[in-house]
Amino acid sequence: MHLSRPKTTINTRRTSVADDVLQLALHNGQAGLERILHSFESKLCSSDDYTFLLRELGNRRKVELAKGIFQTAINEGYGNTVYAFSALISAFGRSGYCDEAIKVFDSMKNYGLKPNLVTYNAVIDACAKGGVDFKRVMELFDEMLRSGVQPDRITFNSLLAVCSRGGLWEAARNLFCEMVNRGIDRDIFTYNTLLDAVCKGGQMDLAFEIMAEMPAKNILPNVVTYSTVVDGYAKAGRLDEALNLFDEMKFLGIGLDRVSYNTLLSIYAKLVGLRRL
Repeated sequence: MHLSRPKTTINTRRTSVADDVLQLALHNGQAGLERILHSFESKLCSSDDYTFLLRELGNRRKVELAKGIFQTAINEGYGNTVYAFSALISAFGRSGYCDEAIKVFDSMKNYGLKPNLVTYNAVIDACAKGGVDFKRVMELFDEMLRSGVQPDRITFNSLLAVCSRGGLWEAARNLFCEMVNRGIDRDIFTYNTLLDAVCKGGQMDLAFEIMAEMPAKNILPNVVTYSTVVDGYAKAGRLDEALNLFDEMKFLGIGLDRVSYNTLLSIYAKLVGLRRL
């Protein structure tokens, strides 16, 4: 098939035509996609072109367009790559279609493809965004390890996000410790997500310890860090400690965000109620 368009290697970069197709697809939408792809068929001459289109449409949450591009890529012999599948999984995940993302992930086996780190990160992130049960996500993680694919910070950050959603503070702490044991660097998102899980689990003393150790790791708490812990203190009824953190934020010149303002209003409302009693 396609003798006039030899398949390219993984090192081939996308052509400029892919950018033109992207803009036309965004402008014309689903109705004009088939016509656009047909007219540019002979010029989209690498798997990287299609992967680029899938990734960019996914970033813009144009999942229906991404599905159309992917099907064309498969039909034309350019979609049978790990990166094309990974890009479609990511597109589904970014739009909140975690079930579809998992189906695409499972379908890779039918094409003889072995998921790599990018693929696993995409499907785990889709699960984190889509509310998939923690046990199911850990099954994917265990499969990843059995396959010999080593996780990175992105992997663990997504796993922590699953814990954060359910307040699974013990699981979050265990994952964090595994990151340390594996020598994987933590970033501000890692700490903030861990803190969110710990605070939702009501473990405020542990949250304070984690927050206190951040500067020693060269990671300075930001507005999300403070908002998360302040909100945790407020929900635990430890209002004085919450207000102390607000004072610390002001001292450090950290501006309040929407969560901070809402939490502050909630604290003052509670204090007014206590005084009336």
